[in-house]
Amino acid sequence: MNRERQRAASHERILSAAARLLRERGLQGATVGSVMARADLTVGGFYAHFRSKRALMASAFSRASEHTKGALLAGLENAAPETWLRTIVRRYVTPEHRDANPPLCALPVTISDAARAGRSDRQVYADAFGRFVTALEQRAGDLPRGRRAARERAIGLLIACVGGVALARATRGTPISDEILASARRLGERLIEP
Repeated sequence: MNRERQRAASHERILSAAARLLRERGLQGATVGSVMARADLTVGGFYAHFRSKRALMASAFSRASEHTKGALLAGLENAAPETWLRTIVRRYVTPEHRDANPPLCALPVTISDAARAGRSDRQVYADAFGRFVTALEQRAGDLPRGRRAARERAIGLLIACVGGVALARATRGTPISDEILASARRLGERLIEP
């Protein structure tokens, strides 16, 4: 394998490991050491691929987001906007997502880390959240009330979905956890109604 291909393969292993650890352990748990160990590389090689942990986490969030979008959007290419949004809520706010390790999406796992993090890590989280808002906003704009309400509706849907799964994960194993999921799902579906 030539040097450039080897470097690209190492970069891919680091990024894949970081995205998975981000979903498993959050921002604080996805340390440079744990990422490099998961990628089966030495820590010393990290800076040949990324300027900083923040740069790695930004890329890892993008990779994790692509994984999430792929799972949520499978088979919805030609769905009407209301069906598209409703299906996403139903796929996202589930006991399976709550209980999965790693979960489908990094946002519920990293929410408390981002709240305690410094400004640059909060920006990484905000950027990831913003990409989801933009994706939902585009489809929500095709619903009645149109573009004017689309951004608010998209943010509301993500609050219901991400917040619901985060709270359900935090209370997993208690009776209220299932109630949180059911309420979050109903709230998300209500936000889609015209």
